[in-house]
Amino acid sequence: MENNPMVSVVLLGEVSPPEQINHFLTQIVDEQTHKNLDILVVTTPRLDLEEIHNEWNEKEKECTVRFLEASAGVDLISMGSDSAMGEIVFYKTCAGTVWYPRHIEVHVEEFRKNKKAKWSLSHIEKRDVDRPNDYLNLLGWRIDSPPEIPSIIVDEICHRVEIKPKWDSIMVEQDGQVKMVPGMVLRSWTEDEILGCTPDEITVVQWDKGPSADFITQPAKPADSAEEVTEKDKKGETIQYTKFPTIVGNSQLNGYNEIVRKAIGDYQPKRIAIKRTIGLGDVIQVEPIVKKLKEKYNNPHITFFTSKTRSCANVVKYFDGVDAIVELEESALLHDVIGSGPPKTEEIIETESGDLEIKETIAWKDDFELRFDLDLAYESRTDVTFIGGYCDVVDLSEEEVNKPNLTFTSKCPDSLTGNKYAILCNEGSGWAGKEWNNEGWKRMAKVVQKLGYTLVETAQNKEYHLFENSIKTDGSFDQFLQYCQHSSLYLGADNGTMHVCGAFDVPCFVVAGAALPSKTFPKADIHEVTAPDNDLVGLKHRFFYRTDGPTFVPAGQERCFEGLTVEHVEEELNSFLKSRKL
Repeated sequence: MENNPMVSVVLLGEVSPPEQINHFLTQIVDEQTHKNLDILVVTTPRLDLEEIHNEWNEKEKECTVRFLEASAGVDLISMGSDSAMGEIVFYKTCAGTVWYPRHIEVHVEEFRKNKKAKWSLSHIEKRDVDRPNDYLNLLGWRIDSPPEIPSIIVDEICHRVEIKPKWDSIMVEQDGQVKMVPGMVLRSWTEDEILGCTPDEITVVQWDKGPSADFITQPAKPADSAEEVTEKDKKGETIQYTKFPTIVGNSQLNGYNEIVRKAIGDYQPKRIAIKRTIGLGDVIQVEPIVKKLKEKYNNPHITFFTSKTRSCANVVKYFDGVDAIVELEESALLHDVIGSGPPKTEEIIETESGDLEIKETIAWKDDFELRFDLDLAYESRTDVTFIGGYCDVVDLSEEEVNKPNLTFTSKCPDSLTGNKYAILCNEGSGWAGKEWNNEGWKRMAKVVQKLGYTLVETAQNKEYHLFENSIKTDGSFDQFLQYCQHSSLYLGADNGTMHVCGAFDVPCFVVAGAALPSKTFPKADIHEVTAPDNDLVGLKHRFFYRTDGPTFVPAGQERCFEGLTVEHVEEELNSFLKSRKL
């Protein structure tokens, strides 16, 4: 595939009003960063589109725009795919779904990397259609790979032009009615053993119905709803305590938090819940918060709520001061799960008498007196460090909080005993604004190799491995920690590996873009290199709320490295190595 392939976009206008078709057509042409486009506007036969036809025929543009007519239903989408001239074909409806500007570009890059893949899906951000103007209208994400067939939408599907979708298969009878299930086209490709892929970056926004009238990002209980509890302890003795509502991370709710703090006053809790769902580096930065809360409240029992994915729960095992861990789904990010009560699971069991009973189990005991939800703590605050955002929520001073540390201990890996080695990882959690170019990192790694260092590559995605002869971690989390703990230096992006190395006092050399280590891990030994005179550097820390809600993947991040030369980075690397005597 050439560097700038022609891409076809089938815009399914069907019977949509002319202004709606024009709106989505304009969005594709003006906002998509990939510009070599062949756009096919497919509608049913109609007479009200002549003005749009003429407007787009006369308009100066970098792409081609064609208008086609077909019968409603499957014929409409088939007409588009059959008429496509591009190397890759995308599909867009004129409904409640929006593409991020890099949607097409991200998929083109993925196809270029994954030459065997013939089709692709997208990760989706879901927003509440009933609350379009709320700051936090984010319902969650669909990042399953692969997702369930019924959850797949037309707007996320794309494929190489040489494979022909079996669009007839998407019409499925359900409950006596024929419905369109776009995901069925993937089932036919899978049955034919046609390989697909999904880029890491979230590129599609789907407006959907929220789960209830009470928006899920709000605290579970009113600020003045402290609950007095009287119960028997394990010894049968009567105890009394107070359960306060959750103090939440979202800075938009600071007024709510102040009411809760006032109610808490000088109360001394014996049980505290702390929640930080994702990711690995974000969770590591909570470790010193745990220790300070232990100290402030005279050694209370602390339960840490975090994601079962991304090694988050694994790393919390090595926090000094955590007494219990509760594993969550990533979707818990925007839920006040520590304030809304534990979920219950049911299973059918057979009793000794042979009868069947339903056994109900609660996920955890809800006896926490203080609750701190640190999700959105730094995201919703501009120009703060990660730890600073957390400190704001738990009412601590950032100056009194120490650097994160892990209690993990190990000996040097047998394969590297007596040798010095460097960790290399440019994997940036799917953020283009975190990942400097691989060729540049190859050159930096060779500088280190000439000094006698062996390279260890820790990226989970093998596409980020740059050297055949480097040592690769095997996926075991403890082995990963072992390599990080005994390394002489770290080279790479601002990511979870950097945070682990920083926690082990390993000097880090980071080429930074959208996220800055001086904000994400200010207390570590990190040499930060950024593009000079680039206003987009560090944009992750400068804004979070857009007019349509919060953004976790800031627009423009892919341009954060513009103006940064390999020569400048190499000069900085040599300065780093010299100053650390490495």
